[in-house]
Amino acid sequence: MRITAAFYSPLILLLSLACSKRESAGNSTDTSVTAATPVATPPSTDSITYQLSWNMGRDPDEPENSYKSRFTIAARQTSSGRIDILLSADSAGRSAVADSVGVSGLTSADHFTLGCLREQNAKQIVAILRDSVYERRSHPRFAWAVDTLSGRFIQLAPDSLRCFIAGPD
Repeated sequence: MRITAAFYSPLILLLSLACSKRESAGNSTDTSVTAATPVATPPSTDSITYQLSWNMGRDPDEPENSYKSRFTIAARQTSSGRIDILLSADSAGRSAVADSVGVSGLTSADHFTLGCLREQNAKQIVAILRDSVYERRSHPRFAWAVDTLSGRFIQLAPDSLRCFIAGPD
């Protein structure tokens, strides 16, 4: 039996339409997580609504236990609903971005937090939590462990964590 090009053409079209429908069905939410590309300032129509830079060795509860870590976490949230989280590492007096993650499509109720609890993980955890009440524990929308051995963010299952927004200083 000989199959001609006339047979392949409709088959390829049908397969490509099925694949594109499957991709668009999987992306039904407007929230997306990507590698962040650090930019010095947001676009002129976008303003910074929250910004944080934290040395991982700093202990605000017990300052006498603080030390200068070579890792720094920086977060910036903009009015367009995007949060960029960067992990920087110092080496020989120079700082470089080791890893980053960006989440877009967020609302004003979504907040960056360092306040997460997970018994089986001693690594620092950063997360995005949809809550506006300080110190109320709930599951985050997105969460990452900070792996300082590899200098990377490792995505975690949000339902395995309890996070809170820390109270104002």
